[in-house]
Amino acid sequence: EIDAALASGEPVIAGPYRDEVFGDFVVGLAPIRANEGEKPNAVLALDMDTAVWNKTIARHRLVAIYITPLFSTLVMVFFVIRQRIWETAQLTLANEARLNEAQRTAHVGSWNLDVAAGVMEWSEEMFHIHGLDPQQGCPAYETYLQCIHPDDTGLISALIGNTCDRSCPMETVLRIRRPDGTVRYIDIKASIKIRPDETTGLIVGTSQDITERKQAEEELHELNQQLEMASIAAEAASVTKGEFLANMSHEIRTPMNAIIGMTTLALKTDLSPKQRDYLNKARFAADSLLGIINDILDFSKIEAGRMELEQIDFLLEDVLERICGIISGKAQEK
Repeated sequence: EIDAALASGEPVIAGPYRDEVFGDFVVGLAPIRANEGEKPNAVLALDMDTAVWNKTIARHRLVAIYITPLFSTLVMVFFVIRQRIWETAQLTLANEARLNEAQRTAHVGSWNLDVAAGVMEWSEEMFHIHGLDPQQGCPAYETYLQCIHPDDTGLISALIGNTCDRSCPMETVLRIRRPDGTVRYIDIKASIKIRPDETTGLIVGTSQDITERKQAEEELHELNQQLEMASIAAEAASVTKGEFLANMSHEIRTPMNAIIGMTTLALKTDLSPKQRDYLNKARFAADSLLGIINDILDFSKIEAGRMELEQIDFLLEDVLERICGIISGKAQEK
């Protein structure tokens, strides 16, 4: 029977047995386990007189009829409640794990400050942001102030004091120093929760590491300054170029106008047909050169956004004749 109790793991009633001294008796065997879920490693035995056993069974049989359903119901409720408590605990752990993962991804840590006691509570990411070991536990408020950059310690103290006195939300960017000496920029947002039975409260806040964003902003600001300086230099160069073109065009147009004028006067004198043809070609070449000079000035107008297009009538035959007159000399040389 002992082997059967150990093998099955269930209570066993053995007997009745007869003994010359004790008379008839039965033996109750109850397996014992060291840990739940393991196999029994011992048996608890209880001897009872057979007559006493029979009376006990008879006396409690009727009671058992009523107690058994109630006991079964209680056992069922117990296991259901235990299962729900376990599921709630697992859900809480899963939510906490997701929250920690989200904080790690966003570099955002959450914290609480008990103003009266000066005690702080940190999330896991807060330790990572400050470069501290979570095994050391949450630092006290005075210890936390030592992590702040010396130039910003007064700022955070004043803001926390203002939050406590006026219940104003707190929002600022300050610097912290890690144990290895590196400086990080932290964006802090917090508000105070006043307890119903106290005048002091609990400050609840978040701290986000924005060092990379701050560095990008500084690099962008520096780049904008460089672009602004380059733009100023380009505008100065454009003004200088415009002044140069204006001066040069004026210096060139003065003798060109003289050439055109003298050629025009020469064409009004008595000339042979060949001489008149030469002077007409010279006059057209001078007009073309003056047009090129004016085109140079037009480039300045284009850059200034003042380019104007004109539409005039012309004779293609005259244009081609003037072009031939300009290039005929070089063509004859070749």
